Amino acid sequence: MSTSPDPGTGKIVVIGNPDIVAMYRSLGCLGEIQRNPNEAAKLIDTYANRSDISLILVEKDLGEVIAKEIDRIRRKTGKIIFLIPSPRSEFAPSNIRELVLKALGFG
Repeated sequence: MSTSPDPGTGKIVVIGNPDIVAMYRSLGCLGEIQRNPNEAAKLIDTYANRSDISLILVEKDLGEVIAKEIDRIRRKTGKIIFLIPSPRSEFAPSNIRELVLKALGFG
């Protein structure tokens, strides 16, 4: 398991379509435009293994295709990885506590 920094000092990265990435970059996050699921999984794995990254946000439509890979990366690294809606996707509200517990291996 990688060593995570203080959550208050870690960086946030978003992976997805150009609109989402641009929006989150304007808020100070790192961003990677990616539409290919296999390449996205590689990016997620790379960022999850960086000690300066605290949170990884993945566009929902992309993340659903590689859900098993994301779960594997969560278990391996302990990083919190959330799926976020795109302007074109429907997204039901999530139980954040449940997602965090699952990311930590307790769910």
